[in-house]
Amino acid sequence: MNDGSIIIYDLLPIARVMSKAHPLFLGASEADQHQCNMWLDLINSTVLPSAKRVIAQCNGLNKPQMDLKMFSMASADLKQALSGFEAHLKLRNFLVGHSLTLADVALVGILANAFNCAVDKKTRDNTLPNVQRFVNLIMQMPTFVQIYGQVTFCKDASFVPLEQK
Repeated sequence: MNDGSIIIYDLLPIARVMSKAHPLFLGASEADQHQCNMWLDLINSTVLPSAKRVIAQCNGLNKPQMDLKMFSMASADLKQALSGFEAHLKLRNFLVGHSLTLADVALVGILANAFNCAVDKKTRDNTLPNVQRFVNLIMQMPTFVQIYGQVTFCKDASFVPLEQK
């Protein structure tokens, strides 16, 4: 475009630009803002790709579809991507500081979908209890209830197997 406007396509950069209107949403201090951006980058580079693979398989959207072994490996990748978050959230309610930030919203948005179909109750309870507590805390906030409604997490992963030929 020749009018000097900038076009931004990706969700994360759009969210960062929109957060400029609410500066505390990126963190209360400059240090918090850097930490928020660090978490956002980590979410975008590790959690999001892993979660997309297992969620797509649960919804039958992966082409080609995975077999159970590949799905188990993808699920293990997601658990590994969440292990640092699990440790970090052991004594915290939020990823950065003492209030909700864009990093929290990004992680919960992904995990609400993953917990709904791909991350079973046993894994949430035994491997990711702090992450599960964090997601539940955020999902009970009025804004999230308004957007997502009451989200029910799965008991078992809803793996869609390879089509038989």
